[in-house]
Amino acid sequence: MVLEVMNFAYCQIYSVLKGVVKHKILVLNGVWAVHMDPVRNIVIEPLADAICGKQADIEHGAWSNYSVDELLFRAHELRAKRQYSLAYNCEDFIEELLGNAPRSPQRNIWIAAILCGAVFAIAAKR
Repeated sequence: MVLEVMNFAYCQIYSVLKGVVKHKILVLNGVWAVHMDPVRNIVIEPLADAICGKQADIEHGAWSNYSVDELLFRAHELRAKRQYSLAYNCEDFIEELLGNAPRSPQRNIWIAAILCGAVFAIAAKR
């Protein structure tokens, strides 16, 4: 669902579990999905295609400083600038698309877990 008030769009952020990672999808008008895929990069497609028959949960709503048309234009612009990587994933993309600084809480948790595991492994050898 998207509600536009004075050219600000209210969007929904969905998540789909892919293995142990929650894939984030920005949903416009309850039908269109804008997301970043590791293989296809930045994709605009029907929501049903984006979730691939998996359970999709609405994580939260988000106000954007952009209209729906501007969000779609920004997605096309970002497609030319960004590539999926460990340093830039679907969470980073949605944050940047909405006009925020890129950030990925899931990546931060994974990095912290790996670092803690490494510290414990080193400590256990001593």
